[in-house]
Amino acid sequence: MSYNRTKKYTMREFRAISRNSDGDFTDMFEHFMLLTDEQVQMLTSDDQTRYFEYQEELQYELNSLKKEFGAYGIPL
Repeated sequence: MSYNRTKKYTMREFRAISRNSDGDFTDMFEHFMLLTDEQVQMLTSDDQTRYFEYQEELQYELNSLKKEFGAYGIPL
């Protein structure tokens, strides 16, 4: 995976993501920022939980940066 990627996954890329026998992503952290809203709705309930936990953690960290540094250019 390219860590410089900024575009969301296509449906073909989404379907190709490695999953375990339950259908959950083997590594949600690697993918959560690149999923579209439609793709999030297609996740298993366990993956949706992980997705929203990562989103919540990201928002917390961004808010902390904003408080500490003013976070210019970081959309909140």
